[in-house]
This record gives sequence, C-alpha cells and structure tokens, in this order.
Amino acid sequence: IAPERIFCLHGKFSNVETENLNITTVNPTDLALILISSGTTGEPKCISHTQKSLAATAEYGPYNYDIWSEEDSVIVVMAPSFSAWIHTVFPIVFIQGRVVFRKNFDSTSFLKDLEAERITLAPLVPTIWRMVLNANPETYDLSNLKSIFFSGEPGSESLVNDLKQKIGPNIITSYLTSEGGCAAGVVADSNILFIESQASSTGRAIKDAEVKIINPEGSFSDELPRCEIGEIALKSDSLANGYFKNSLLSKEKFSQGWWRSGDLGFFDHNGLLFVKGRLDNRINTGGIKVFAEDVEKCLLKHPDVQSAAVVGNPDKKWGQKVVAHIVATNDDLEPSSLLNFLRRGDFLPTTHLPKEVHFHDSLPIGPTGKLFRRGLFK
Repeated sequence: IAPERIFCLHGKFSNVETENLNITTVNPTDLALILISSGTTGEPKCISHTQKSLAATAEYGPYNYDIWSEEDSVIVVMAPSFSAWIHTVFPIVFIQGRVVFRKNFDSTSFLKDLEAERITLAPLVPTIWRMVLNANPETYDLSNLKSIFFSGEPGSESLVNDLKQKIGPNIITSYLTSEGGCAAGVVADSNILFIESQASSTGRAIKDAEVKIINPEGSFSDELPRCEIGEIALKSDSLANGYFKNSLLSKEKFSQGWWRSGDLGFFDHNGLLFVKGRLDNRINTGGIKVFAEDVEKCLLKHPDVQSAAVVGNPDKKWGQKVVAHIVATNDDLEPSSLLNFLRRGDFLPTTHLPKEVHFHDSLPIGPTGKLFRRGLFK
C-alpha cells in the first residue's frame, strides 16, 4: 500500500481544503491506532493497528454490509474508541456515504432517526436489536433500509424471524473482531439466514479473507476437519500486528499473518461458519463442556423471554453450575415453567439445563451494547 492511499479519502470531497493540510509521509506498517477491546468476557487488551490494516478495513467494509453507493447512510450509536465504530464509519466514509451520529441510544429515538434520515444501513448487536424489536418498529417507515445488520454476538432463529417480520427482509450478519478488521469478515445474508438451521450461521469469508478452525491446544497448523469445533483463526490485510507493549501475548496469538481469536466455532458440510462462543465463556460442569451461547439461544425460543445471559458460577459439587439470567416480557414467568419449556422442547441435554434462573429488569451491557457477562458472575 502506497502512503498516499491512506489519505486518498481527503481528495474525494470537493469542500475539503487539502492544500493546507500538513500530511506527514507514513509507512504502511506504522502504528495508526491503539484499540482497547471491550473485555466482555476477559480482560481488555490494547490492540495495535497499522496504517495498512485500517486502510484495508475501510476498503473491505462494504463487502460485509453490501453497501456500496455514496447515496448510502449509516447511523452510529457507539463511541469511536470501540472497534464497531471503526468497522462502521471507515467503510462508509470510503464510499463517500453519509454518517449520522447519535450521542445516546434509546429504541424510540433510534427508530425515529432511521425513518427521518432515510438510513440504509442499521448496525446493532443482537442484544440491542431485541430492545428495538420491543419498541413497535412496525409503526415506522423503514423502507430505505438496505442492510439490517447484526454482529458482535451470535444470532438466532428467533432474532432473524423477528427482524424479518418487524424491520425488513434484508438481513445481514458478519463475524467481525477488533483484531481482525473488516477484511477478515465472514458474512451471511438473507439467502443463508432464512434457511432452516442456518439462522445462527455467520456465513462465508469475504474475498481475500482466510479463515480456518484449529485445535485450541495446538498450533496454527493443527487444522480441524469440517463439523469439528475448534478455535477460529483469521488472516487478512486488516489484521492487527499485535498487542501494544505485550510481546508475550502477541507471540501467543499472532504468527505468520494468522491470529487465533479465542472464539470457538466450526464449518458445517456447506462450508458455513458457526460461532459457538468464547473459550473463556465455556462452562465446565461435572466434566461436561457447556457453551453458554447455546443455552441462551434455547432460552430465547420461549415467547416470554426478551433477553438471556448464561454464565458458569462456582459450585462445590459440579465445579461450575449453569446459571441463567433472564429479562422476561411476562411478569408471571417462573423458573420452573421456563425449565419445563426447555425439557418439553428437547432443546438441550439435561446436563446443560440451568441449575438457577434469575429474573432482571435489564441485563448488564458494555459500551458497545454487548452482554457484559462478567457483571453477572458471583
């Protein structure tokens, strides 16, 4: 990448004075950004992005959103210190689109802005989309939306169906990470998500991205076959070059252009990627490995459950016990009826059923809108 490519966006706008800009020549490998991860399940990390990786995120972002025109627009409700801001804003500026910023989020104002500003790209994490779905979105004119986008957490059949019925038919999800950037995106659109059993898929890698599943205890060369769960590893031009002033962690996670994500997943027989959850969010209860996200998806099948978060709390007998935290739309919902629903539906093995169920008015979320599971541990 030539240095001038980093600054080519300035020349695309006729109302920008470029003559007086004091632009210093930079190299593609120069440090451009230290990005602090949100740390929803583990400790936050300082991620080092270069001029090259940020330029690649800008260029490849449209492949994740299927948004390509200068007539397109996006609404942004997160702060610029988070990767979701960079993944959203840089690509839209790259195509000369329009960015609408909101200082604070609430569902009604968000829907009003989608209608009034004729937004074409609406990106939120699933937890926040569920709040929006509870705010009567069908009463607004959202016909301009080209991409109803979710990322940051695995989707579910109920989420996809509700978005289709209440928001619109053009639903897209992408597996995006702070370290990976937009050029490492794995994307699923409506053609994939609307097929039975594929609603929780994140799809296939975009052009030039490389993704593989490796043994979590092995090296980058220990690749696993399809349908076997392992750690997701990524390679792309937008990949960070390591962790700032943490050479040991950088050496552990980055090697020969690859990065190991700490996320668990698998490719199915059709080559679609399914994300199972974080390595550090896997619950070991009596020797049984339980993916918290799998339990959450099943809980969300209940018609009276708006939000669900599952964690593993210490237990003298089992080592860890599965604990569910629920936001319900029906105040009469009881733990026993919720567990009976799971048993009747045969959604989960008995060993995966929550040992405790707690009801809340809301669940803790981080600044990006993701579930903040660490706030639920006891």
